[in-house]
Amino acid sequence: MNFSFIINQIFALFILMLIGYYLRKIDYFTDSFTKKLSDVLTDYILPALILSSLTVKVNATMLKNAGAISIYWFIFFIIVSIIAYLIGKFLHLSEKKIAVLEFLLIFGNIGYMGLPVLKAVYPEQGAFFGTMAIMPFNFSLWTYGIYLYNRGNGNTELNIKNLLNNGIYAIIIGLIFMLTDLQLPVSIKNAVTMLADSTFPLSMLIIGSTLATMKLSDIFKERYIIGVSLLRLIIIPLTAFYIFDFFVANKVIVTILTIQIGMPAAANAVIFAEKFDANYRYAAEGVFLTTLFSLITIPLLIYLIT
Repeated sequence: MNFSFIINQIFALFILMLIGYYLRKIDYFTDSFTKKLSDVLTDYILPALILSSLTVKVNATMLKNAGAISIYWFIFFIIVSIIAYLIGKFLHLSEKKIAVLEFLLIFGNIGYMGLPVLKAVYPEQGAFFGTMAIMPFNFSLWTYGIYLYNRGNGNTELNIKNLLNNGIYAIIIGLIFMLTDLQLPVSIKNAVTMLADSTFPLSMLIIGSTLATMKLSDIFKERYIIGVSLLRLIIIPLTAFYIFDFFVANKVIVTILTIQIGMPAAANAVIFAEKFDANYRYAAEGVFLTTLFSLITIPLLIYLIT
């Protein structure tokens, strides 16, 4: 396949980060503005992305495949969450940093980066199968992901009120529309889609803005983030590939799951960290490094498993 497409996709992310970095350096972006932008993304734009991805027409075969992929993803999330938790127990870091490292390890960029890569590998069905993973991913993100950052702030109680948020509401509404074959009015659907399309550019601007508050040379000295990057991009996806390959008959689904698992850390790590008063600078470092390293690891991973 043409790996230049994948590399160009990753470079596009860095260009957007660079723009955010520059805007912060000239004081166009401030701490308060970046925080407000993160709030808007979390409360309104990300839920629009969820709703947009779920309001699609499906048939029985698609539902069957969606159910299977959802089960595989939930199994993966449970296992990798346990691994991340155990790793965190051995690290001599603050609870806020441990929460960020766990988030980086569990949640990858399966949307903006994952879907185009899958479409390049499997032009006919890659994007569809990849979309089927978004629902369990988002459910885990808006429940356990939020819990991680709350735990990092010392709130260890699993409060149901904290888990009832716009992201969960969007999942419920989207599932109702998908399972009942209802459709949003065209004007509303177009508005939701346009809002959803702004997710990734704004996310990268926020990450770039956050990076502008640090010394970039210090980022490469963060040995724990480098270790998490190795796990996130190579060790975990390859291990998942061999396990799924043993139990799952559909090899296309196995490959697609592996590619998605091998994506760099999700930009939500920074957005949620800003929203929930976590260590957003540490999160930005993790997203930056995993995305940078993925220039090498994504082509390598695809080569090894295909």
